[in-house]
Amino acid sequence: VLTSDGHEGKIYTLTGPATLGIAEVARILSEMTGREFKYVDVPEAAARDGMLQAGVPPWQVDLVMELHAVNKQNRWSAVTSDIEKVTGTPPTDFAQFARDHADKFRTS
Repeated sequence: VLTSDGHEGKIYTLTGPATLGIAEVARILSEMTGREFKYVDVPEAAARDGMLQAGVPPWQVDLVMELHAVNKQNRWSAVTSDIEKVTGTPPTDFAQFARDHADKFRTS
């Protein structure tokens, strides 16, 4: 699709049809796979200490903590119509994606 004319210099933000929090993603995965997925909101200090104690390099801990902070601020919560504009097909919602790939989530 993107190799056809008209996409030069364009930036697309590819999203699903709805925003989801991490807890909602875990709930959907649990429903679709029959396997329990849980999101536990670990306090920042405990998360940092746990990763450092596990031997994660400090620079990686900083990166993970920064990504977690961005996620908690819902800065990635935009929904666009770019998938449909580019492909002509509406995006797949996460529940359908999880249903389609449930076997992969069961074994990971």
